[in-house]
Amino acid sequence: IVACFLKALACSTSDDERADIWYNIGEMALVCRITLYIKIHFDCLDTTDTQLAIQCFRLALVHNNDHAEAYNNLGLVEIQRGNNEIVNENDLIFKRKMLIILF
Repeated sequence: IVACFLKALACSTSDDERADIWYNIGEMALVCRITLYIKIHFDCLDTTDTQLAIQCFRLALVHNNDHAEAYNNLGLVEIQRGNNEIVNENDLIFKRKMLIILF
């Protein structure tokens, strides 16, 4: 799976594609916990799976600032970590991004 993500990143031709790939890597970091190779490859061994997921969601937003799913998951992870301040500061942004998904 990891090799597929790395190949996808290498072959991606647009920011939207890269955003989706980083989002999917973040999902894998949260769901499957198979991130050791990704951590080694991207030289971030000191991070936890949650921290890696946050980094991936933020990278997705770097490539596509309108990536609603990345905003959503970033907010959910921060809430799980007890960091409600970041969600409250960006509440309008999260609501706007969620409206895109709902409608």
